[in-house]
Amino acid sequence: STPIVIPEPEVDSEAQEEEKYTAEGYEKLSSGVYLKKVTGNTNSGVYTGYLMLCTDPSRVKLVDTDRQFVCGATVAMMIENAGAIAGINGGGFNDGANYDSNGGSPYGIIIEDNELVTPRGGYDGTFRIIGMSAENVMTLKMGSAAWAMENGLRSAVSAEVYLIVDGEGMFKAGDGGWGVAPRTALGQRETGEVLFLAVDGRQLGYSIGCDLITLQEILLAEKCVNAAMMDGGSSTVMEYATYDVRGNCNVELINSP
Repeated sequence: STPIVIPEPEVDSEAQEEEKYTAEGYEKLSSGVYLKKVTGNTNSGVYTGYLMLCTDPSRVKLVDTDRQFVCGATVAMMIENAGAIAGINGGGFNDGANYDSNGGSPYGIIIEDNELVTPRGGYDGTFRIIGMSAENVMTLKMGSAAWAMENGLRSAVSAEVYLIVDGEGMFKAGDGGWGVAPRTALGQRETGEVLFLAVDGRQLGYSIGCDLITLQEILLAEKCVNAAMMDGGSSTVMEYATYDVRGNCNVELINSP
């Protein structure tokens, strides 16, 4: 599953908007979508990551493979299939004993366009939900698929962990932080902007990765009031797409998986 950003027409206040986010260190990619590189140090070495900011949360939705339970899809494929302009990886999938799954069997919850994709059948356990409400508010809740549908989540997926809840970081110094690795996270500011975060890892001299405390600190510095970590490791991918006059999609890899 993949959180994506759908296209939006140009707006009159665009120059003022660009000035605001440029002052925060972002570079404009297109109307309402901005990118910033982030770097820092951990006890294990340096890390490099990318923040993508979408000013309008109504543009952010969840999509998943169009061959659900048969075969997975890359983030680039899901971006193109959805006609989106950007995306990151989302929830995880059930893998084979030798890490040889085709990626078509997700774990956790998926709600796409107000429809429950999984779990299917009679099973409905408790999930660590990260969802988007009809009012475009990021919702973090331990709950069932039934709860998510009853409360009108238009998109939802299972988070790995919650990083920030109601403005408070969930991890404190000494908590361990799960070690350093490539990481993917989603966050939302009180003013509505949604942030995608991809931190590269396992690449000595470029980016070793980061732990959960560092991931949390990056998003707190960006004024996120809610944030969660998604599937990471070799799944961590951020991509941006442009379309030519014929509608052909060209997807550019932003980070370095």
